[in-house]
Amino acid sequence: MDRLWVMLIGASICVVVAAAAVLAIASVQPKAPASTSSTSTTVAISGNPGVVIANVTVGSDPSSAAYNPDSGYVYVLNQGPGDVSVISGTSLVGNFTVGSGNNTSSAICEVSNPGNGYVYSLCPSSNTAYIISGTSVVGTIKIGDGPSSVTYDPGNGYLYMLNEFSDNVSVVSWTSLVGNVAEGSSPSSATYDPANGYVYVTIFSQGTISVISGTSVIGTIRVGNGPSSAAYDPSNGYLYVPNEFSDSVSVISGTSVAGTIAAGSDPYSATYDPANGYVYVLNHGSDSVSVISGTSLVGNVTLGNNPAYVIYDAYDPGNGYLYMLNELSDNVSVVSGTSVIGTIMVGSNPISATYDPANGYVYVLNQGLSTAKGSSTMSVIGPA
Repeated sequence: MDRLWVMLIGASICVVVAAAAVLAIASVQPKAPASTSSTSTTVAISGNPGVVIANVTVGSDPSSAAYNPDSGYVYVLNQGPGDVSVISGTSLVGNFTVGSGNNTSSAICEVSNPGNGYVYSLCPSSNTAYIISGTSVVGTIKIGDGPSSVTYDPGNGYLYMLNEFSDNVSVVSWTSLVGNVAEGSSPSSATYDPANGYVYVTIFSQGTISVISGTSVIGTIRVGNGPSSAAYDPSNGYLYVPNEFSDSVSVISGTSVAGTIAAGSDPYSATYDPANGYVYVLNHGSDSVSVISGTSLVGNVTLGNNPAYVIYDAYDPGNGYLYMLNELSDNVSVVSGTSVIGTIMVGSNPISATYDPANGYVYVLNQGLSTAKGSSTMSVIGPA
């Protein structure tokens, strides 16, 4: 999948984010559940990082998933019918509509969890954040034009919702709009730094990072071309920003660039591993992941075809593996340190994932573009 196309898909992007409280405005009953299957998928593993224990059928053309720790549900946005599939463990609870049939597409950019019990679905077709509690829509918030990504600041309790077409960020507190912060052209992703309380917003088209404190922009940082989803390393306080068109990673400290690291081809997403302190940057142009320590490149690890997403399994202290989704190989590379320790076959076109720390499952969302419409699934990876 072309990363730039995903970021610029515009009026058909929706984002699912786990979040917050009790506002009863409207309620929507779940539709009849779709079918589920518990047939295990063929797995090739060493080191026992898990197996596929179930494949749950979801709505057509899904694109994002999020876990809500308050309800224990996993939420999947489905682009085709414009509804949400709700999963508990390895079973489908049901599907329910978000909005009034105007949410025809979605693309996950970032998942954050404010821990207030809500799930927010950002839908640019109506420039609205739909608030979900359990299996019902319980409220709405009007935000900017073309919302496409969100992050959470636990220091002030704000949600920062990026609006691609109005070039600003809507700041939300639970169920209310606090205000809009002007940004550069088409803000694309955001990352929170708990050490200084700043929110860093990448401006993909301009090669810059806007630094927000509260509801104000306090600085702009020039990085490489095409900055995308960044990762924060709490051990050194650095923010790692992949630059897709410069094949590099900018290392940010506060409001300054502390260094630049060469990466693979077309780096676009970064993840921090607290077990070893490494930062992993996916390179979809070279089918690899760059492993970084501090301001140095440790090495590049070969993955499957077109790595699209990575998630860290922190449930088992003896595990701590990284699950890297390979969209065009229909599998997941399991990485420990600087080695691929196994490959797990999943469904067609895995594009997103989420993790449930309560049961230790990794949920891999398979878009199913190479199969018949309506065959999209969620592969559940659990203990062998």
